Amino acid sequence: MSNPTIPPLISNTSAAPATSALAIWSLVLGILSFCGGCITGVPAIILGILALTKINKPPAALKGQGLAIAGLVTGAVGALFGTAVLAGLLFPAVAQARVAAHRAACVNNVKQIMLASHQYATDNNDTLPQSLDQLKRYLGDKALICRAAEGQAGTCYEIVAPGRKLAEVAEPAKTVFVRETQARHGGRRAVGYVDGHVEMKQDP
Repeated sequence: MSNPTIPPLISNTSAAPATSALAIWSLVLGILSFCGGCITGVPAIILGILALTKINKPPAALKGQGLAIAGLVTGAVGALFGTAVLAGLLFPAVAQARVAAHRAACVNNVKQIMLASHQYATDNNDTLPQSLDQLKRYLGDKALICRAAEGQAGTCYEIVAPGRKLAEVAEPAKTVFVRETQARHGGRRAVGYVDGHVEMKQDP
């Protein structure tokens, strides 16, 4: 008498879903975004969104929804934090660049005034002008305005040695002819000398 064959047991348990690699990378990049800012924060957000899309797409073959959400949150916070830190670091540099640009513009303006003054002297028996108004025909339409003085009333430059004859100035390289009316550049002002050179001078 033969023994009855026993059929093999059929398991009702299916394999556990794998964790989404995108979710893992989203969290990793999200954590790194606190140092990398937008460089790693933005990819963390993108990967988190992609991971959630795939996890929630039927059939549910992936897990890691919590990791993806954590990656999204940390990526967004890290990107904002990194951007704020970067802005804080760049602001002083931008401010210094603006100050340097204003200073260079004023130096150039005074150079233009000195060139016009020497042209005026050539046409007027080597005599320097009495006022800036006498230089209008030599300066043309050039706007000689100090950018650091925007919104302030009054002229930006003044002649301090009007009507001098060039031949009578003993030390033209040391004799101031024109200057800014105020020291608007960190206590400095552009100063033009009779010989034509220009310097940024610290007010005493």
